[in-house]
Amino acid sequence: MTLQEQVNQLVKQQMTEWDLANKNYSALHLVQTKTLTLNSDESVLIQFNPARAISSLAKIDPKSIAERPCFLCKKNRPKEQKEIDFLGKYSILINPFPILPYHITIASKTHQQQELSENSIKDMLLLSQQLPEDIIFFNGATAGASAPDHLHFQAGKKTDLPQSLFEPCTTRTKIIFESKNIEELTLFISKKIRQQQEIAPDCFNLFCSWEKESWKIVFFERKKHRPTQFFEKKIMISPGAIDMAGILITTRNEDFQNINSKDIIDIFQQISINKN
Repeated sequence: MTLQEQVNQLVKQQMTEWDLANKNYSALHLVQTKTLTLNSDESVLIQFNPARAISSLAKIDPKSIAERPCFLCKKNRPKEQKEIDFLGKYSILINPFPILPYHITIASKTHQQQELSENSIKDMLLLSQQLPEDIIFFNGATAGASAPDHLHFQAGKKTDLPQSLFEPCTTRTKIIFESKNIEELTLFISKKIRQQQEIAPDCFNLFCSWEKESWKIVFFERKKHRPTQFFEKKIMISPGAIDMAGILITTRNEDFQNINSKDIIDIFQQISINKN
C-alpha cells in the first residue's frame, strides 16, 4: 500500500471512529461560502467556519505559547488521534479542526520550532512526492502557524484548493518556481527564506505540489500576520496559507456577511510585501 493510500484510509477511519473529527468534518457540509471577485481575473472564496476559531483566533504571543501544552506533541494529543509514520521523523495526523474536506497535519516527532532547515525542506518535497494527490503547505511561525513552537506541515487535496494557486496574481506577492531537481529546489527555497528573514522573520507561506515528475512551489512573501482590522475587532481574519491561497476563513457570522472585495484587497496589501 502506498503512503497516499495509507493516509486516505486513515482520514476515512478517523472521520468515523473519532467523535470530534466526525463532528467537525460533518459540519463542513453546513459551512456557508460565497465567492467575491477582486478584479478582472481574481476571485476568492469566503468560508464561514466557526469551528476554526480555536486556530484562527489563537493567542500566539510567546507568553501564551509557553503557558499552554503543545497540542502536536504525542503526550498531549487525544488518544483517539491515530498516526502514520513518515521517515521516522514525522507523524501524519488528521486535523480535527478542518478547513478542507481532507485536511492533514504532518508533525515532527520532536518538539522543535516551526522553522525550515534544508533537511526539513527536503522532507517536505519528499512528502509531496509520496502524496501526489495532495498539496503540502507550511505556515511560517509568524504567518499563521497556530503552533509556532512545533515543526509541522499540512496538506489538502489538489481538487479542494483553488486552481489559481500556481498562477500569478496582483493582490498578493507570490513567487512560483518549478524544478525536477530536489537539490536545486531546496537551495531556492532556503535562499527565499533567508531573504525573508531580513524583512519579517518567518513570515511566509509555502505550498508544494508534485506534478508530472516535477515539483511546483509557491512562496508567499509577507510583512506581517494579522491586518489592523483584526486588532480593531472589525474583521477577525487571521490569514494563514489557506487564506493566501484564496480561501479566506471567517469565524464570526458578521464578518462573513459584511466582508467585501475592498476589505480583502486592503487586507492582502497590508500583510503582503509590496514590490511595486
